[in-house]
Amino acid sequence: METLKENSDVVQSVEWVSTLDSKTTSQCRTLDKRRFKLTEGARPPIHINFRSTVVAVTRFSALFAKDATRASIGDGGAQQVRADLSCHDWLKQQPAAFQDRAIGPVRAKLFREGGLSIERFFELQLDRNFKPLTLVQMKALEPLAFQRASL
Repeated sequence: METLKENSDVVQSVEWVSTLDSKTTSQCRTLDKRRFKLTEGARPPIHINFRSTVVAVTRFSALFAKDATRASIGDGGAQQVRADLSCHDWLKQQPAAFQDRAIGPVRAKLFREGGLSIERFFELQLDRNFKPLTLVQMKALEPLAFQRASL
């Protein structure tokens, strides 16, 4: 991080990159693809068995983004997906059984049937300090979504 700060004339921000599989925590799924200023936001590691990272976003990043991919392990096995695909967009493409295993059956049902946008669903996963919210805390914030999902 100190190297990135020393090169702030080139490095504009950092982007969180999480592993795309069923073992990724709610914290890392929610932070995936989020960009933070060099001196702000969450930084690795944030929990035990941590497997995410941050990468530098430079003024040259767009030059290398065309046709870029990233690895994922879903129900179809290991495969390359578009690099700009966020963890939550990737999770939406997975079958319901995979979603149930990855985020738990109650959260998965809310994800599928709660009528929330992907962005809002993942906003509900963490508090301002990037700590996971419980289902009770989520329900207090979005009771209608729980009602729509019959939860």
